[in-house]
Amino acid sequence: MAFPWIFSENFEGGTVASTLFNSESDGDSILDIAHYSELARQGMAPWTGSYCMRVKPNGGTTDATLFETDGFDTAGAGTVFVRFNVYLGKDLRFGASDKFAIFEMESVANTTTEVSCGFDISSGTVRFWVNETRAAAAASTLTLGTTTTALGKWYAIELKVVLDNAGANDGTIDAWVNGAALTQIASLDQGVIVDAKFGVMGIDAGTIGTILFDQIIADDAQVYPAVDRFNMTNRWCVDPHNHPLIGPGKFAIAATGTGTTGNLVVTGYDADGVPNPASLPPIFILRNTAANEMIPGHDIFEVRHGLYLTLSGTAGQAFVSIDRGGLGSEAHYVDRGLKTRTQLPRVR
Repeated sequence: MAFPWIFSENFEGGTVASTLFNSESDGDSILDIAHYSELARQGMAPWTGSYCMRVKPNGGTTDATLFETDGFDTAGAGTVFVRFNVYLGKDLRFGASDKFAIFEMESVANTTTEVSCGFDISSGTVRFWVNETRAAAAASTLTLGTTTTALGKWYAIELKVVLDNAGANDGTIDAWVNGAALTQIASLDQGVIVDAKFGVMGIDAGTIGTILFDQIIADDAQVYPAVDRFNMTNRWCVDPHNHPLIGPGKFAIAATGTGTTGNLVVTGYDADGVPNPASLPPIFILRNTAANEMIPGHDIFEVRHGLYLTLSGTAGQAFVSIDRGGLGSEAHYVDRGLKTRTQLPRVR
């Protein structure tokens, strides 16, 4: 997807196969895409929507990652910003001196790392770190808290990668956690980026628990942390799969795209998960009749379970105006998830 970001993945398709990632590496079977009703059993929720990526280290040391070979590529020297949300579960227990990566960019697949960041333990505190590689000296770090206070929280991570220009060893990496800047990593000799990985890499056998990932974005301009996590008024949807409304509610919708006649298709379902089997009838289908046309829904729609929205076409985007409903806090997610404990409404 080239609009509006170079790369964007929100995991709302509900499976690894539905994401824009090219492949999965998960020898210990600890990585999946989790629905909020599943996360509610541990008092957790996605950053937004119905799904997020979940990694559950269980004492093994095998890497578990989603691998992407297109959206983070840079043609020679260039700049790319990568922003994603990561959650450290309250059940997370680190090995005594653990240091592992959660995101890496490579110039040679599975061989040469040029950008790496993750978490480590130092004197009883949890730190976020960023560096050229996991093993490189003088990492830039930010203390998040103790092994208790740093947990049960979402963190907005953003990296700015300026690649080495023609062998001048002037590459840099900047990083922010919830908008707070770390000291820049500079004077790097880097190769051209060909892939990116999200998950856990180099994890210690003593680390167990839950780590969540959501709302991954890569772009050529700074993305910044999201201003409002629980927006119960308006939702702007640009990914192929979206859950802009969870639970009962009423809304209006409009959509637009730059493709030719019939290129844009926006379909809505009364569901808080992805229909499986996909036999749930849609409550509306919007199509464009001209490029750059704004298509109104011409109605106020009402759902009992939630709004699952799919977009296809060139530069498709939908605007959902919520009249009522939605979940206004993580506690509301957990409460609904524990009560429903089902991903989909029954088809009558």
